[in-house]
Amino acid sequence: MLVSRKPAKATEADVSAEFADAVAQAIDGPVLRYSQRQVLVREAERRGIGRFEANLIIAAVPHQRGLGQEYELPPVPVGVMGWVGPVLTFVGVQAAILMGAWWVLR
Repeated sequence: MLVSRKPAKATEADVSAEFADAVAQAIDGPVLRYSQRQVLVREAERRGIGRFEANLIIAAVPHQRGLGQEYELPPVPVGVMGWVGPVLTFVGVQAAILMGAWWVLR
C-alpha cells in the first residue's frame, strides 16, 4: 500500500499559532516598539494573516503573558481644588451667553 507523503496544508489556526509564537519570541519587555510591531505585521502578511488579525494576535500575546500595561488614574482632588474647575466652567459659559446676548441686542 502506498501512502502519500504530501505535506498537509497548514490550517488558519496553525498559521496564527505559529505567528503568535513568533510574536512571543520578539517581545523583550512590557512595551512593544512601533518599529518592531511593523516588522511583525509584515511577517504576518507574508504568512497570509490579515493586518487586523495580526494586530489582535500581537495585542493578545503580551496580555496572555501578563505583560499588559496598567494605567493609574490620578487621585480625585479633595477640598478647595475640587470645586474650582466646575465653577470656572460655569462662569465661562455664563459669560459666553451674556456676550452673545449683548452682540444680538446691541
